Amino acid sequence: MLRGIWTIFYANDDKKASNIKNEKCYYISTPRPEDYVVINGHLITWDCPTGYFCPNKKDKFKCSPGFFCPENSAQPIYCCEGYYCSEDAKNIFLCPEGSFCTAGTTDPISCNFLANCPPGSIKPNKFMVSVLVLIFIMVIFVFFHYKKLADNSDKVKYYESLRRLDLVLEIDNNRTYRKRTFIRDPQRFLEMNRYFLWALRSDEEETQPRRSIARGSRIFEIDIEFENLALELPNGNLALKGVTGEFRHGRTCAVMGPSGSGKSTLLSLLTGKINKKSGVVKKERGISGGERKRVNIGMELVAEPSVLFLDEPTSGLDSNMSLEICSMLKYIAEKQNITVVAVIHSPSQQDVTFAGISAGCMTFGYEMVVYWRDTSAGMKTIPYFLAKIIIDIPRILIAALMFTLSLIVFYPFQVDYYKLYLIILLNYISAWMMGYFVSIVIPKEKFGLVGTGVALAWGLVLSGESPKLEEVDSDDSYKPLKWLWDISAQRWTVEALYLKELSSRLWDEIINEELRHTYSFDDYPKCLYYILYIALGWAILSFLALKLTNRDKHK
Repeated sequence: MLRGIWTIFYANDDKKASNIKNEKCYYISTPRPEDYVVINGHLITWDCPTGYFCPNKKDKFKCSPGFFCPENSAQPIYCCEGYYCSEDAKNIFLCPEGSFCTAGTTDPISCNFLANCPPGSIKPNKFMVSVLVLIFIMVIFVFFHYKKLADNSDKVKYYESLRRLDLVLEIDNNRTYRKRTFIRDPQRFLEMNRYFLWALRSDEEETQPRRSIARGSRIFEIDIEFENLALELPNGNLALKGVTGEFRHGRTCAVMGPSGSGKSTLLSLLTGKINKKSGVVKKERGISGGERKRVNIGMELVAEPSVLFLDEPTSGLDSNMSLEICSMLKYIAEKQNITVVAVIHSPSQQDVTFAGISAGCMTFGYEMVVYWRDTSAGMKTIPYFLAKIIIDIPRILIAALMFTLSLIVFYPFQVDYYKLYLIILLNYISAWMMGYFVSIVIPKEKFGLVGTGVALAWGLVLSGESPKLEEVDSDDSYKPLKWLWDISAQRWTVEALYLKELSSRLWDEIINEELRHTYSFDDYPKCLYYILYIALGWAILSFLALKLTNRDKHK
């Protein structure tokens, strides 16, 4: 007979029953006298103790954890949604506030701080997540709005400086400068001449502008590509050999390397090829690089060049001034689509100077280039490789934390936070090591496409999702390739997450029956070890690839 679980409580406590009532939750009871079940003239009824179910008068079975078996149960039922039950299956309780309870819950699952879980919740309410996203969008909007106001205020100050200096320049069709008392395009003029005014104020001297190399008011967008660039000196020695690269407009590119590595020589070669469309700031020798260098930069920017080469523009300057120069060059390059190439001897320890460089410090796809640069300065392979791993540790930790938080917010998991983070962190470490190897053996021009393909292959095909692991084990056509799944960290990551999620449910069919997908609860520690072993294997392959490939590039 179907009976609602709330009927159990009415007999003892109507107030308690009002809190328990759930019309979707029923249990099947044994025939009761009031049901008046008569077979062959006999009234059929039998009793069953709490925590057991009795399908007939003779048999009695103990209920497993995750089930609810009140008195006189004919069949066990899963503990209903919105409730949790004792492990002996004798008692049922309303899910408390701040937690949610799915079917078969024996221990209420705590909601995270962004979720709202009133009593009796079957899943967390993610309304606060939407509110948080909207608040974040509003904060970003307000931030950029006030930033724009601040930038406009800064431009007004520079415009006032122009008026006070009575120095207004205009490029006419004859490519000469003329003095004016007005500005036809103040926005564009200020963007191109902010540095020039700053240099004038810093030097407190009047500097005459030089002849422009711009074409009217138009800036040509120039991309520079070079391949296997070389320079042979008169004595037969090679100053440069096999230099390949690209400088794109709208970006500030840093040319870095130790003293004597050929940075200035590279700029000399490039400026010799396009000197009619370039502005060059030469490295000052024998004098301080202070105000004179800043004035030179300002003069070149006044000329509105399409390509700007700078040879150690921050040498001799303090860190604050270096940061200001790099930040302004990056701003102008992005706004005016200028190609800016700067030789930087060495960024500061905190990367203060390097903060203005568009290319940033990304090395995926450029591992070999950076490695060749450092080995040419005398660095050994092992220190370089270890330093590269150590410098990426914060990025790996943060990336794993972000993904774990996304699961916490959007997925009603039952795994402890730290266990979930540990599994994802190990997977990220392995993926990072694999990324090192791919970026070393694949040319940077093809790294984006190949890296995406490798990630999809390992994340989808070799994770055990499609094809299934049981299919791989049983199908003879997969036997020659089965080892690929064994060396896939994603395959062991999926199994570890699956096992920890199931281990929080004490259902009898989960604990005692064989799991799907060839998984086993005993394999959880093995999964973690295998992920670490695979990460170590990728790290060793990456090191060997650094050491053994392209030996002609090692100095």
